[in-house]
Amino acid sequence: MNHRSILSTFKNTVKVLAQYRCFSMLPLDDIKVLDLSRVLAAPYATMNFSDLGAEVIKIEHPITGDETRKWGPPFISPNLSNYFCCCNRNKKSVAVDFTSSDGIKIVKTLAERSDVVVENLKPGSLKKYGLDYHSLKEN
Repeated sequence: MNHRSILSTFKNTVKVLAQYRCFSMLPLDDIKVLDLSRVLAAPYATMNFSDLGAEVIKIEHPITGDETRKWGPPFISPNLSNYFCCCNRNKKSVAVDFTSSDGIKIVKTLAERSDVVVENLKPGSLKKYGLDYHSLKEN
């Protein structure tokens, strides 16, 4: 079974289960999440948000993408690992260089439109770009 059929099966299962409940929404359907995460815990957390219906927008490096794309084996294709596909299912991915002024503007705009921002970068690394919690909270 390839990753597309697994994802399709999962989505169909969720739809079928939703039909047997009193409502068709998933618990987080109205929540928007900005995902600035990398490697393991935070991508797993945002995967859970997306599985529960949240719209998750993942920010990736514009040249290399998320580093876990190359974590393997196993691989789905030469530069696409099973791990990456699993932890980033149901997410929208955007390539943004948040070290540039244009990239900072894009991330700030996405953060303003989001209910939740998740990041697990090195402590303090987002502060120099004005993308840390306190800077985003002020906007």
